[in-house]
Amino acid sequence: MNTLQAYRMVWAAVICAAIGIATADETETKTVDALHPNLATGALTYAQPADLPDGVLLTAEGVHITREQIEETIAQQPPHVRTMLAKEMFYVLEQEAAGKLLVRAARKALDGQGRNLEGMSDEQLINTLFDQMTEDVTTTEADQQAFYQDNPHFFHGAPFERVQPMIAQYLAQEKKQHRVDDYIKTLGQQMTIEVAGDWTQQQARAAQENPLDKARQGGTPTVALFYAASPCCPDATAAELAAVDREIGSRLNVVSLNPNTEPILAARYGVRSNPALLFFDAEGREISRHQGSMNRAEITTQLADIGVN
Repeated sequence: MNTLQAYRMVWAAVICAAIGIATADETETKTVDALHPNLATGALTYAQPADLPDGVLLTAEGVHITREQIEETIAQQPPHVRTMLAKEMFYVLEQEAAGKLLVRAARKALDGQGRNLEGMSDEQLINTLFDQMTEDVTTTEADQQAFYQDNPHFFHGAPFERVQPMIAQYLAQEKKQHRVDDYIKTLGQQMTIEVAGDWTQQQARAAQENPLDKARQGGTPTVALFYAASPCCPDATAAELAAVDREIGSRLNVVSLNPNTEPILAARYGVRSNPALLFFDAEGREISRHQGSMNRAEITTQLADIGVN
C-alpha cells in the first residue's frame, strides 16, 4: 500500500458570464483533495466526486469498483485488520483503484513507445513503467553524510565509510518511491476518475476520527511524532519533544502516534521513516516535516515556523 502527502489549495471560482461556462479553477475545487484534504493519499487525489449508480464507488476508463468488492476485500483480512479497514474504506478503495489504473496508464505509456507488450503481466507492465521513470535517480555524498549525522541511532557508532553503501541504497530507494508516489497522484489528471460523492463525504467524516486530525482542527499549532520504539535502535526524539511540550504548555498540541498500530494514518500522511515529525500551524496546514532524529534545539527552531516561540 503506497501512500501519500496531503495538498491544500484555495481556488477562486469565476463564472465566465459571456459564454456561461465554469473556469478551470472551479472544476479543480471538485477534486477529492480540494474538498477533503488528507483523505486521498495517491491515485484518488484528483478524483472527482459524482453521482454514481447505487453500489458503485468508482468509475474510470473501463474500471468499475463497487462497495461489494471493497467489503469483500476487507472481509479477507485478519480480524484485527478488518476492524481497522472498516473505518478507512476510502483508503481501501484507493489501493484497489491504484493497481487497476496503473495497469492502464502503463499500457498506454509503453504502447506509445512502440514496446511489444505481448505476454507481459500487469505487475511487469507497472514495474517497467516505474523503472523507466526512476532510472536517473541518484544521491550525493552530502545527502548520505547528512542522513548519517541525523540518524546516529541507526549505526551504533559504525564509521560513515562502512555504512555509506547501505545509506546510498536506502536514500536512492526513498527518492524513487517519492517519484513514483508523485506520479500516482497525477493519475486523476491523466484520466477522468469519478468516485461516489455522498459516500466519499461520509468516509471523509469518518477519517477525521483520530487524534491527529482532531488536534489539527483545534486552532492550536500541532506537532505529530510518528515513532515506534525499538530496543535495537533507541532514539531520544520522543523525550526531547516531551521536554519541549512541558516548557511550552497549552500553546502547542503534541500528538504521538505509533506507525505500527496506526499504519493507515501513517500512510495517509506519507510517513515512511521512524521517527518522523510533522509540524502544522494553527489552521491545520502542514508547514514542514522532518524524517529522522531531532534534538530540542532543532524542534524549537521548527516550532517558530508554525508560530510557537
